[in-house]
Amino acid sequence: DALLTAGHRLWGFANDDFHDPEDFGNAFNVVCVEKNTPDAIVRAAKRGQCYASTGLRLADVTEAGGEISVNVDAPGFGTFVGPGGETLSRSEGTSFTYRAEGEAYIRFEAEGEKGRLFLQPMFAE
Repeated sequence: DALLTAGHRLWGFANDDFHDPEDFGNAFNVVCVEKNTPDAIVRAAKRGQCYASTGLRLADVTEAGGEISVNVDAPGFGTFVGPGGETLSRSEGTSFTYRAEGEAYIRFEAEGEKGRLFLQPMFAE
């Protein structure tokens, strides 16, 4: 959040430290592509068309008129985060909404029994 708050536009990615065999497969990235090719995956990741997870999955995300809606595949706590790491909204369930109020960026994260999920930041235009 410090880099985002300072105005840097960047993406976050999941990774496994893999110090022990049980560390393999704990975290992964889901990339939204039209074509399943290495080139399409790299291009989409560079554009931020991906999210990081440890098991919780994104069902869908939409934005219309400043209202952001996020749906996940299992119950948990969802948090919309803004500049400075400020919690903008936090609730429990599988569906979450937040109306943007001029924040430079908003990002969403969730945590439940299936794991954690981190969406890429959404920037004000």
